[in-house]
Amino acid sequence: MSNLILICVFIVIICVGESVKASPTSHDFIPCQKMAVIILDNCLKEGGSSCWLDSKSHYKICRQRVIQSYLPDAERIRAEQKLREKREAQ
Repeated sequence: MSNLILICVFIVIICVGESVKASPTSHDFIPCQKMAVIILDNCLKEGGSSCWLDSKSHYKICRQRVIQSYLPDAERIRAEQKLREKREAQ
């Protein structure tokens, strides 16, 4: 009986695990916030005229990179699917 439960749990994990996608949390954006503050601070110390825009621009780019890092790698996924299909055909 316990083996049957383990097998069912394993199957559920495999099926659900393939469809679950992670997304960034607020913690992932902390480095972006710190970088934006440093850029703003340094710019203000140097007497720059577009400090806020520069800081905000760098923050947005950093955010985009963080979000992009959580997107699934479509090419890798396709390669894994082809490999799985190849194994099943054998």
